[in-house]
Amino acid sequence: MKVPNFLTEDFTNRKLVEFLDEVIKAINGGIEFGTFQTGTVNINGAWVTGVTPNVINTDFTLTHNLGRIPTGWLLVWKDGYVDFKIGAGTWTNRQIFLQASVANVNYRVFIF
Repeated sequence: MKVPNFLTEDFTNRKLVEFLDEVIKAINGGIEFGTFQTGTVNINGAWVTGVTPNVINTDFTLTHNLGRIPTGWLLVWKDGYVDFKIGAGTWTNRQIFLQASVANVNYRVFIF
């Protein structure tokens, strides 16, 4: 959760209520990834679903649009046996590059 700067001229009662709602949600609900359908809750990350490329151990791109270079990723779901590793491409504030050991496997990754 990002804490807004309270010392701004445009900080309204509505913004205060929204901020306090976020604090209460973080305290009562703990840390949540959210779901693929609803998106992230209070962890800054991105859900990406796809199919591994036809050629194994070649870079493929996952677009996250986080606006920063991610720290890492978690393979959350797959429908076949596959290992992922970091690709040769340079990670950016919009994309990461991974490689897969098996072709044509459906996956879901959380990038954080």
